[in-house]
Amino acid sequence: MRRAVGDLKSEQGFALPFALLAVVVLLIMVTSAIDYTVSNLHSTEHSTQRNLSYVAATDGLNAASAWLFNNSSQWHATTPITASSTIGANGMAYTYTLTPNFPLWTISATGTAPSLTQGTAVDSHTVSEQSKVSESSAGVSINLWNMYFSDAAASTPANCLHWNAIIEVPMYVRGDICLDANADSDPIVGWPPATLPGAAQLMVGGHAYINGGHFGWTGGRMNIIQTGIGCAPYNGGSPPAAHNPCSQADSIYANSYTTGTPNLAKPTVDLVTWYKDSMPGPKNACSSGSFPGGFDTDGIQNNSLGTVNLTPATAYDCKFTDGTGATVGEVKWTPGSPGTLLVNGTIFWDGNLVVSSSFNYTGRATFYFGGTITLNSGISICGYAACGTSWNTDTNMLVLVAGSPNVSPAWSINMLGTSKMQGAMEAVGDITQNMTSTMWGGLIAHQLYGLSPNDNWKPFNTGTAGQPASGSYQEGLSIVPGSFKS
Repeated sequence: MRRAVGDLKSEQGFALPFALLAVVVLLIMVTSAIDYTVSNLHSTEHSTQRNLSYVAATDGLNAASAWLFNNSSQWHATTPITASSTIGANGMAYTYTLTPNFPLWTISATGTAPSLTQGTAVDSHTVSEQSKVSESSAGVSINLWNMYFSDAAASTPANCLHWNAIIEVPMYVRGDICLDANADSDPIVGWPPATLPGAAQLMVGGHAYINGGHFGWTGGRMNIIQTGIGCAPYNGGSPPAAHNPCSQADSIYANSYTTGTPNLAKPTVDLVTWYKDSMPGPKNACSSGSFPGGFDTDGIQNNSLGTVNLTPATAYDCKFTDGTGATVGEVKWTPGSPGTLLVNGTIFWDGNLVVSSSFNYTGRATFYFGGTITLNSGISICGYAACGTSWNTDTNMLVLVAGSPNVSPAWSINMLGTSKMQGAMEAVGDITQNMTSTMWGGLIAHQLYGLSPNDNWKPFNTGTAGQPASGSYQEGLSIVPGSFKS
């Protein structure tokens, strides 16, 4: 019995420490649970506020994008634009900044939301994306660029092809056409008529006056000729009354003679848009390199630059890259015999182009000039070596545009004797070809004049950047795909 009592007293000595240890462990567990609960509460609250700051940031981004979209007058600004705003009554807010680098705008917005668990601290989030200013139009009509297009209305016989003119190009003449002396217009053998409106190779809205020469010939008839008023002989003075439809008796050789012509619209030469949006150009300097003489002198579209020389004695390379690093325009000259001009994009010079040296070109581009264009005697502008027949317009295509309104006896575009070009040209005013000059491609003008040209047709399948289109170009704003960052 005494031994049993002694053993119980001994166990009582260990019970107290075990009890205290249990209490301590229990307190630790309770404290940990409370701390975990509080921590989770804080984390949940912080996550909620962080999400609210993201919402505020995206609200700011949307507000900045909307402001820019609705303020097109600011698309050419050069200084950043910043604004701030609160959202509701819970303390959310945003600040956005619009940073220009034409044609790109970088839009960034930071949203904030007050922390409800950390005193005066706030949660913030920043998002950004890029928008790009670009030009659009009703579209380039390749059909129009695959012909000679004379836009002057009928008046008197003035649009004449003289002497030994050989025009192997489909033609649209809104007014009158006059064929003089030994002139002729040979058909395009095997030419696919479906590529032109009305499937006609000659469309004359007014009179077809003929005084020698012929359209087509017995061994190579045109597919269709369309005439609005009809045909009449003309030998100076007052022309006789015309008859319609025309016939082979009028020295016009065709498979079909029809009356009436489509009312086609001359592509619009949009000098205003491309003066400010060409890259490089008067408003957008080369990102790297330079062009000798620059693109303008006074910041106003007024043809102040004088003579533009694309082919100086020394090399140059003027390149424009946008904010994404993409090259959107370039003109690069490498002298030689002949030299080579690399072309890309839409470029504007507020002056007169005079070409005095032959060159080959590579690439596809539209070159605008505020004034006139002159191709001097004997020079060649070739999209293929020596202007060979292997020229591929899908690979190499140069469109020259003259903003001058000069009409006969002055000229907006003047191709002097034996000059040659592979490409296409449009003038606000008149175009003249002289003394066996040769054009491979389309010509579009107020009125066309020919004195012994010898022209060829070449399919033009794809438009170039900035090429004159149906109606003026319109600036637009669009989000750059993949530019959003959070």
